[in-house]
Amino acid sequence: MAFRVHLLAFALLLAMLSGCGRGAGGGSTPRLTVTVGGTGQVSSSPPGIDCPGQCAKEFPPGSGVTLAATPGTNQQFNGWTGACSGASTTCTLSLTADAQVGAQFNDASGSALSVAVNGPGSVKSSPAGIDCPGTCSAVFSPGAAVTLTATAAGKSTFTGWNGSCSGSASCALTMNGPQSVSATFAPMPELGIAGAPLTVVVPQNCPASLSIKNTDTAGSNLQYSVNDDGALGGYLLVQNGIGSVPSGQTATVIVSVRPEWVAGVCNQFGCPTLVVNVYTPGASNYTKFPVTVYVVRAEDEAQKLAGTWSGTWSGFAVPPGSSMTPQTAVSGTWSLQLNGVDLNAGTASGFLTWNGTDAYFTYSSGVWTPHPFIPDRTIAIQSSLSSTTLRSSGGCPLRFELDVEGYAHAPNPSDDFYGPRFSPDLHPDGTLVSAGVAWSAHPYDPSNYATGVSSGGLIGHKN
Repeated sequence: MAFRVHLLAFALLLAMLSGCGRGAGGGSTPRLTVTVGGTGQVSSSPPGIDCPGQCAKEFPPGSGVTLAATPGTNQQFNGWTGACSGASTTCTLSLTADAQVGAQFNDASGSALSVAVNGPGSVKSSPAGIDCPGTCSAVFSPGAAVTLTATAAGKSTFTGWNGSCSGSASCALTMNGPQSVSATFAPMPELGIAGAPLTVVVPQNCPASLSIKNTDTAGSNLQYSVNDDGALGGYLLVQNGIGSVPSGQTATVIVSVRPEWVAGVCNQFGCPTLVVNVYTPGASNYTKFPVTVYVVRAEDEAQKLAGTWSGTWSGFAVPPGSSMTPQTAVSGTWSLQLNGVDLNAGTASGFLTWNGTDAYFTYSSGVWTPHPFIPDRTIAIQSSLSSTTLRSSGGCPLRFELDVEGYAHAPNPSDDFYGPRFSPDLHPDGTLVSAGVAWSAHPYDPSNYATGVSSGGLIGHKN
């Protein structure tokens, strides 16, 4: 009876011990499995792996395990696979789950491959062995097919192979003897584009300017090309579309509509929105920068004139007659409110306000005497008291000629010109009113009618 009791206790103890192993108690112990290709040995620290032989071992969760690869006689270590990578003979793992690692050894009497890297980049081989910078030489089995892949780092570009490979594609080698390859990488110049989006006006075909700047300060040379995106119509013509820009300098590219398309580019569906593509470095491994090009009609651009403009006028008042002396300096300010613009009809509507200091003249005993006055007034343009004409200058850059002329009104209705006459050149971007002609208003002096004329120039801008 005592023997039976001891036997049952021993069986119970065995059952308890078996429940404490892998998979029991709500958690598994990570297992590391190693396979070896070729002739060599892989051992672990802490001990447990010594493969071939002991090629699998369970380690406590979170253990740090270092594997060391030792080639056999006349063998070389060619690299890790699985949970380890690279060609270093050691690999450290932190085991939180099962892991598999492969170690490859090759005949050291095989063909040697050496790689050099010039510039910011790296080269790796398939099969493993080369990972340069770092591991830049390896021996492969005779006749082995090895592919080298170049990867540029940061803002650089791969420019090509030298030695046993050439060109800029991947490098495929057959290891029938020693091979030597170099890979060259160059910094990629940084590109700056100014002027985008572009606007081309038809039918004048006023071109648009695109600036391409090499913003790199490292002495690089930016290669570029600019092409019309033909998929969107092929309407555009590009001048200076291929070139190179030294660091810190700028190239100007001119974009316009092809002459054969000028008349018909804006059909009944409206003007198209087109694209030119800027490519850099202009060869392989290029980067494309699309730039929008708006094709617009002059009558649509004229609508940008609507709004409030203001500026100054200055010149000289002179008496009537041929002598045109004496001259009196005159000046003032003006404000133009354009409410409606119709280039096709050649008209505009709104108000012109004219202020400042002008002069009229009286004549006595052979002498003309100037008299200053304040010609403050506001007239409605395109009304019974004024005439307004709006037209395109017809040239480039696009501008519009506006002519506002005041008609007769008090204090002398019989005067067929009372002014002001206002003739500026307006630009659609609103940044400038070019020098124009201005005639100010003159009062009627019943005792001595001597209106004379005041003329000068205009400057101003759109508010």
